Amino acid sequence: STNSIEIIWQKNSILIDQTNGRFHIGPYNRTLEVRGIIADDQGIYSCHVRIRNTETFINASAKLIVRGVPIITTNFPLIHNIDLQDQIIFICNSTQTSTDVNVTWYKDAVRLINQSSK
Repeated sequence: STNSIEIIWQKNSILIDQTNGRFHIGPYNRTLEVRGIIADDQGIYSCHVRIRNTETFINASAKLIVRGVPIITTNFPLIHNIDLQDQIIFICNSTQTSTDVNVTWYKDAVRLINQSSK
């Protein structure tokens, strides 16, 4: 019966606070809904079930990874002055650090196909 168990939800080992309105725990605490996902929602979510009047726990956890549109954080100077035959390296950093982000380089509005300079 649902009265014989107690269910609690945690994020990163901290009890989930429902007062912000984005976290909703369903009837009998059996479901957790996170609405309007933001980057800070990333973490380990866990459900802890305890049989009332005992110390018997059953736990389950899931890792939530929040992916978003990367923002370029590199500030390139508008003008670079270098001598002929010198080398320049451009580095493109973004807020997205995962390996599934692809960077495409362009020179004079033409996409560069490989790593050679043209």
